[in-house]
Amino acid sequence: MKNITNKGTKIISIGDLILLPQETKPLPERYEKSETLDFFQERGVVEILEEPDSEQPENVLVEPAEEPEQTAEREVKTPKRSAASNSAGK
Repeated sequence: MKNITNKGTKIISIGDLILLPQETKPLPERYEKSETLDFFQERGVVEILEEPDSEQPENVLVEPAEEPEQTAEREVKTPKRSAASNSAGK
């Protein structure tokens, strides 16, 4: 089964299915090959995706092949002036 997401700003009605903006619901099978929905998807109004298989774990952590380089910001310290050097400059 596929899911459909309304990416637009208007309410979409697909048969008995009503999609509010940014809402995702299962797409009825009879509409999976709809030319109108294909057109809407090409225009970016809807997004149609395969529903993930229930056998696969949803939150699988995959380690990156290489760790990104970490750049540490250097802290710049200003030397403190002593009381003697403050009075000498005045």
